[in-house]
Amino acid sequence: RQVTIEGQSIAVPAPYMVLATQNPLEQEGTYPLPEAELDRFFMKIVMDYPTLEDEIRLTRLITEPDTFSGGLAHLDAPLISAGELLDFQRQVAAMIVDQQVVNYAVAIVRGTREHPSIYRGAGTRCCIDLVKCAKAHAFMAGRDFVIPDDIKAVTLPVMRHRMALAADAEIEHLTADALLQQVLATTEAPRL
Repeated sequence: RQVTIEGQSIAVPAPYMVLATQNPLEQEGTYPLPEAELDRFFMKIVMDYPTLEDEIRLTRLITEPDTFSGGLAHLDAPLISAGELLDFQRQVAAMIVDQQVVNYAVAIVRGTREHPSIYRGAGTRCCIDLVKCAKAHAFMAGRDFVIPDDIKAVTLPVMRHRMALAADAEIEHLTADALLQQVLATTEAPRL
């Protein structure tokens, strides 16, 4: 499908991006997604309540009298052009990833399949997304190559929703994040 951004027409595969939210306090009427659909989400980012200072600032910002008469007008201005976005995407795709780093990403994913407290480990799509996200992380750090720390930095958001915990792990109140930290601790990172 075609999308027009700032007068520039761009071909976008559908669906290009899906943002979904889940409020853990109000799940009545919602149903968990099937495993195959969960795996299609690139990342699961957990957002906690804001800090006291941020919550006060947010409350003041939204309740100020000028909020709707121009106080938020800067949000309508694009931060980058469509061409710049495409250029960033090309640069991220061209990032250098050493074979050892790819092997490391795959070893982490496979580690979820062998962990005794994980009933169902992450699939192959997770390996691909882990490397893609690590490329973006490296790009934002100003590098043109991926290091093992990039893989580590994105492991939790890329993987936490792609595995199912074993019953004993749930009884012990273990979380996907805690188990992924164990997998990371036992998977040797390459030295480049």
